[in-house]
Amino acid sequence: MRRTGSILTEILVAIIIFTVGLMAVAGTIMFSMRIIMDSAQTTLREQALFNDAENFLAERILENTGTPGSPAEFIKNDSIVIGDKTLHYSLHRYRLNDKKGSEMYVIKRENS
Repeated sequence: MRRTGSILTEILVAIIIFTVGLMAVAGTIMFSMRIIMDSAQTTLREQALFNDAENFLAERILENTGTPGSPAEFIKNDSIVIGDKTLHYSLHRYRLNDKKGSEMYVIKRENS
């Protein structure tokens, strides 16, 4: 039994299936690239935040006059008694508002 004309139809169906598969792979790659770029931006923002806190600490060590920058949030002034000495301090928080768990706290000793 001879089949005529079915080879062309089979080839066209195979090409369509192959094209759909390639489009699915391309879509997956594009989605993955977007996720990677978003992760890179988040990492850069977090690193900038931690750099701000570390720069504040470095200023305090080098100049002993540093004050927290704009991303810092003042929490409170307080004091603690250790033995017969009272230490006054202020607490500052660095964080990204849209990311849970990105907090870094800095305790600054106050002169009194």
